[in-house]
This record gives sequence, structure tokens and C-alpha cells, in this order.
Amino acid sequence: MTKKSKHCFGELNMKKIDLGGKWKMCGGSFDCVGNIPGSLFSFLLENNLIDDPFYRDNELKALDLTYDDYTFERGFELNKSKSEYILCFEGLDTFCDVYLNGKHISYTDDMHIRYEFDVTNDLKSGFNVLKIVCHSIHEYTQRMHKELALDNPPHVLPGYAYIRKAHCMLGWDWGPYLPDMGIWKPVYIIEKDSARITDFHITQRHDGDKIFVTPTVKTDYPAEVSVTVKTPSGNEYAIMANTECEIENPELWWPSGLGEQPLYTFTASIDGDECIKRIGLRTLNLIREKDVWGESFMHECNGIRFFAMGADYIPEDNIFSRITRERTYKLLKRCKDANFNAIRVWGGGYYPDDFFFDICDELGLVVFMDMMFACSLY
Repeated sequence: MTKKSKHCFGELNMKKIDLGGKWKMCGGSFDCVGNIPGSLFSFLLENNLIDDPFYRDNELKALDLTYDDYTFERGFELNKSKSEYILCFEGLDTFCDVYLNGKHISYTDDMHIRYEFDVTNDLKSGFNVLKIVCHSIHEYTQRMHKELALDNPPHVLPGYAYIRKAHCMLGWDWGPYLPDMGIWKPVYIIEKDSARITDFHITQRHDGDKIFVTPTVKTDYPAEVSVTVKTPSGNEYAIMANTECEIENPELWWPSGLGEQPLYTFTASIDGDECIKRIGLRTLNLIREKDVWGESFMHECNGIRFFAMGADYIPEDNIFSRITRERTYKLLKRCKDANFNAIRVWGGGYYPDDFFFDICDELGLVVFMDMMFACSLY
């Protein structure tokens, strides 16, 4: 299906060909069809080919299946018309070979990052075939563990710290052994014949009652960029890209329990591409000062120090494609209702989707981020 996106892809000179939906998976003794974003376990559960891995000790049966490699494949039609085509994977899990029309495009080994490949010369008008071969992690982790055994907790599969994969998939004191594999986030092709926004972020400077922002916008080709800001009350005006600008009559964002959460919408646009950020205006500091016990570890928002009340956020499901905005909102809303004002993203899961941070902004939850390599020796 071809669609024009309202977020980060413009309505003029750029389209996104969504390659999600029905794919074929084969490997081990299985040959079935399922939905992408998805994975080995989501495909098998969709087709009732395995029992619920969360029931009793079924995880051990599921673990046995992960010693095989699995291939995910789909075909799609394309009428080539643009000057450039980029194949994008928001998430591949984890040791994967990518093939397009039989040509090897790349090998990936990191679940935590996004991949882009220029496939302008590899696509053809008409029917195309995209194939992803996902390799078992076990031979590699076992070999690396044998070469140099790190301090391995008893509840995690040996060698897990050698791979860039959500550690909780390999067992944890709270979770099962389910080292999944697949295309766990959206996959699509960008058709483009103009510049594209590759990065957009907002930095803030607070000076008394005045607040200044710098909207930093990067593009893959030189282009004139326009930026607008919409206030919480709906007023909209233009500001300069890559230049410090003062916000008119600024309203501060506060953690839950300390005040309101007004949000400002910043939109960066070029000819054919658009990117949107919705943020709160605030200062946020971690105060580390010597005291009678050693050193403080305290949060400060807009100059007000507050007691952080919250808990760790761990993935809501070991099958990551089943984590949705609606499911995450329900969980975080319960956190707010329980008087949380902070959430720690635990370092053995994955970097949450943008919607996680959007929800936290809306609910007044300060996010304390771990790196995704924060719970082991490396």
C-alpha cells in the first residue's frame, strides 16, 4: 500500500510505501503467513502453531525454536517514477541478512537502531521481492561466552551481554526466555526527489521569565527550512530554523502534582517533507551535591526540587510488536493515577517509541533514561 504520511513525510514530493502487513515466514518446521511488524513468536501465535509461551513452563519449548534461522519474505508492486528510493527498517531483531530481488543489501546486528538503505538501483518497475533472513543468536553468544565468560547472572542465558539485543528477551528475574527474532517495527520505502529532514530537535534556554528555543533542523540536501510554533492556546507563528528565538508569553511545563503540562507544537517544513515535535518548556536538572551521607541525587524542575515518585518501566510484553500506544497509555495513566511523577526506563529492554515520551509529556511524568547497556558487564 502506498500512503502519504502526515508526520515527517510531506504531502508534496515524498511518499512512503508501507511494506507492513502480510508476510510469509519459514524456518524450522514452520511455513506460515503473519503480520509485520511481527516476529517468530507473533507469527506462530497468530497461526495457533505454539501454545502460549507465558503459560507455566512453555517458554522452554518456545526457547528450543530459537535455535533455528527464519526467513521473512513478501512481494510488492512498484511503478518507478522518483529519482531516489530508500528502504527503511525502524527495527530488525537482530542478526539479519537483507535481500532485495535476490541481491544482498546488508547484514544487521543491532536491534536498537534504525536502518536505511539506498535501493534506487536495486528496485525495478513491476514486481519486487524483499527477504529478511533472521539468524539464531545462540551459536554466537555461546561461542563468545566460551572465549571470555563475563559475570553472567544465573537467570540470563550465557553470552547475552555480547549482543545488541533487548537483554530481557534472554531471561531476567522477572521475565521468560524468549529471544525473539523478526521485523519488530515498521518497514517501508521512501520515494523522494527532493530534500528530506533527517533530524529535528529543540533546545531551550531559560533566562528569568524569558524562554528562548533553538529549533535545529538537518536535511540530507541543502534546502530552505521553515519552522512554526503553535502555543497551547492554539496561536501559531513562524520562527527561524537553526536560530535562537524567544517564545511569546511562555507557559511552563511541570511534573504531575507540581503544576500543569502545557505543550508547544513545533513544525519544521521543507519542500516535500515535514516533521513535528510537541514539547514542554522547562528546565530539568539532576542535583548531585556533597552532603553528610555522600552525595545527593535529586531532580529539579524550573528551579524547584522535588521528590521523585515512580518505578522502573520494563517492556510490557516480550513480544514487542504487541506493544501499542493504547496499551502504553493505559499503563502510564495508571502510574499518574497512583501519584507517580517520574518513570525510569530500565536498561535491559529497548528504547521506547516516540509515543511513550509523548504520553509522559501529556501526563506530567519525568523520564529518567538508562542506556540499553546498563545492567551488566560489557
